[in-house]
Amino acid sequence: MRKAKKNFDTEDYLSAYAYQTDVKAKIDSEMAVGGLWDKMGEHQFKFLLQNGLKPESSLLDIGCGSLRGGVRFINYLDEEKYTGFDISKGVIQAGMEKLDELGLGNKKPTIFVNEGKNLRFEDLDGECFDYLLAQSVFSHLHAAHIEECFENLNKVMHADSRFFFTFHPGPEFLQRSDTDFEYSPSFFIELAEKMGYSIEDLSDEYAHPRKQGMMLVRLNLNPS
Repeated sequence: MRKAKKNFDTEDYLSAYAYQTDVKAKIDSEMAVGGLWDKMGEHQFKFLLQNGLKPESSLLDIGCGSLRGGVRFINYLDEEKYTGFDISKGVIQAGMEKLDELGLGNKKPTIFVNEGKNLRFEDLDGECFDYLLAQSVFSHLHAAHIEECFENLNKVMHADSRFFFTFHPGPEFLQRSDTDFEYSPSFFIELAEKMGYSIEDLSDEYAHPRKQGMMLVRLNLNPS
């Protein structure tokens, strides 16, 4: 891991982060995405069910990792309704292996490596989704990456889409480590308002085991 640590000083952040995750995935693909494999996978799955996810719903899993939640979503959703991507080839490979082990390949999910390492959604060819989820993604991104995501959300959302994302809450921005960042809820509220979205804080409802916050973003069809 010393080599991975050094990369944060010499490489683009997302390239270094992807490399570090690849290294971790070779050791333990479940820990590479934060551990709590069963608990956190089931937690995010049940939360979306409580918020209306149906088998016929389409879901975009942003930063899907090794499919901690993905295997549950894929099993539940109809064929071709799950799309997930990640910047780490290592966790994507591990996730595909898990799908094979569980016999879920017949659900025909779309899973790919985000080679461009950006959140412009260029690989999705204009497809829109009913639900979008970024579980433990913004907690590892710089503000510029989050802003890029918000700037491009309208490419993958329709009038009734719901985008759920978690974050490390704090009174202001704080870098905890090379790859962990806290953001104030006001950062996301101001960003959503700037981009013309409505936003709702569901942190209490989500009750993340590690105290991450949860926000819901929708297209604002009735701006004031």
